[in-house]
Amino acid sequence: MPQLKKGKELNYPWVLTDVGDVPVQEIRDCGVDDDRLMNIISESVKLVMEEAPVRLLVLGGDHSISFPLVRAVSKKIGDPLDILHLDAHPDIYHAFEGNKYSHASSFARIMEGGYARRLLQVILSS
Repeated sequence: MPQLKKGKELNYPWVLTDVGDVPVQEIRDCGVDDDRLMNIISESVKLVMEEAPVRLLVLGGDHSISFPLVRAVSKKIGDPLDILHLDAHPDIYHAFEGNKYSHASSFARIMEGGYARRLLQVILSS
């Protein structure tokens, strides 16, 4: 692998690989209930983590995916995680608009499930 003066090339698959998207909205549009959708997301993350040595980096998406992602990683490593959450909102509603898996409820589910050992939330809002 060619070395740069200040780091590594990121276009090599063993450095950084995009494994695609879980089509969350399309799955919802098919009538899949939220409990099953959360399991599909968690299982997708576990599948990606089977490839060694994977260090998972998830970018973008609806905040509701935070819960199944954190759950999958915590279960995979066998311990709760230390989480730094940067956001404009804490996402700790018990249920937002009647949905316990809402984008505004993800960290409530993470804490209830014991998937975080420590949660540091930095709320960035004007």
